[in-house]
Amino acid sequence: MTSLFASETKQRMFALLVAGCFFMENLDGTIVTTAVPQLSRSLGLSPGAVGSVMTVYLTSLAVGIPAGAWLTRRFGVRRIFLSALWIFTLASLATGLSRSLGMLIGARVVQGCSAALMVPVGRYAVLRDAPKREVVKLVAYIVWPGLLAPVMGPIVGGVIVTYFSWPWLFLINVPLGIIGLVVAMRLTPRDTGNERLASPNWGDLVAVTVGLMALMVAASFMASSAPGWLLVAVLLIVSGVALRWSMHRLRSSSHPFLDLTVWQYRSVRDALVGMGLFTLAVGATPLLLPLLLEIVWGWTPLHATEIVAFIFAGNIGIKPATTWLLTRWSHRTIIHAGIYGVMVSTVAFALLRPTSGTIWWAGAALLAGASRSVAFTAFITLGFSGVPERLMATANTLSATTQQVAAALALATGSVVFRLAQRAGHSSPGLVTSWAFGILTLVAMSPLFKVWSMPKTSGGDLV
Repeated sequence: MTSLFASETKQRMFALLVAGCFFMENLDGTIVTTAVPQLSRSLGLSPGAVGSVMTVYLTSLAVGIPAGAWLTRRFGVRRIFLSALWIFTLASLATGLSRSLGMLIGARVVQGCSAALMVPVGRYAVLRDAPKREVVKLVAYIVWPGLLAPVMGPIVGGVIVTYFSWPWLFLINVPLGIIGLVVAMRLTPRDTGNERLASPNWGDLVAVTVGLMALMVAASFMASSAPGWLLVAVLLIVSGVALRWSMHRLRSSSHPFLDLTVWQYRSVRDALVGMGLFTLAVGATPLLLPLLLEIVWGWTPLHATEIVAFIFAGNIGIKPATTWLLTRWSHRTIIHAGIYGVMVSTVAFALLRPTSGTIWWAGAALLAGASRSVAFTAFITLGFSGVPERLMATANTLSATTQQVAAALALATGSVVFRLAQRAGHSSPGLVTSWAFGILTLVAMSPLFKVWSMPKTSGGDLV
């Protein structure tokens, strides 16, 4: 197949553009957190109602991804990527101009659905026919800005609502989107798609959408302060039934919109299951740590944010060495090291106290960030190991969906762990902290059962 890009330089420049889109996408998921009080006052709504602004965005983002693989093959990368970027920019404008909860939620749904196409389609274009030995380097380009967004979101949101007003939480995307569109017009590869591609079975697509939506809504309820566990259980059952039925249908369909034969590749199974479990621990830490430092230990928000920022300093600091590490040692070894590093950092958080000194807190946070960075890159790239070009779209879609769903479940995990720790600790700050990170250490161990059984040669074609 002819390469989408005229040169490696253009391919890497497009990868950096996709990285910028990944940053915008993830930033929009967390930027609202510090603006809930101002949004509540401005729209005359309860904080719980305003919280739905985050929920609908993350839900739309997750459920919109599966359709992207078929749309890209049918209409081509250029049309889908540019359209998604246009719609995301316009939806951001509509969100900033909203004056009612209904309009705000509607705009956020459109924003989430467009973001669901923007990054996975861009990543597919970069990786589709890239040499396997370039996959690690290209994924490293794409991933690292998105890992900054979860901590920068609340900080940027706090600055905006302090010095400006809440509409600028979303209007900030408009100039960024316009710049992105100008660059994308020059860099996005031209391909025609396949007009003869059969339409998907809409029943299968609806079943996948319902299953993912039920799972994401269940996660949002679990993350709330007073979850209705019966409703959560019903949603999880609905999700399980819908997804199981859709998987059966997709396997038996002659023209599935997702070709699940990719699941036959062990590298794909190991990557998706391992990454999903790993995300539960590393995604919960940036939420759990400031909750404990501020609510349990009484730290100021600024001081707590400074510690959390070290997680992302470690994340970025190790990134230039990630490609070298994965070429020097196997994917299996790097993933092991990443998991053990996260476990050591969570144990350290469980033992540390405010009197321990900032340097120890910062050191544990740096270790957590560096460990999650290398392990994530290893997991994501492993999901493309041995996968032929015809299945790259499905492998990419499954990877992106797993990341989004696991991130939502990680927030729920952090909230549940915090509530359990408060009950077990009986209001003793030291016990609450120890219980919280003790439980999180057990969660961090969960991917090991999958990683221990991985062949030592896993990912060998990528280096």
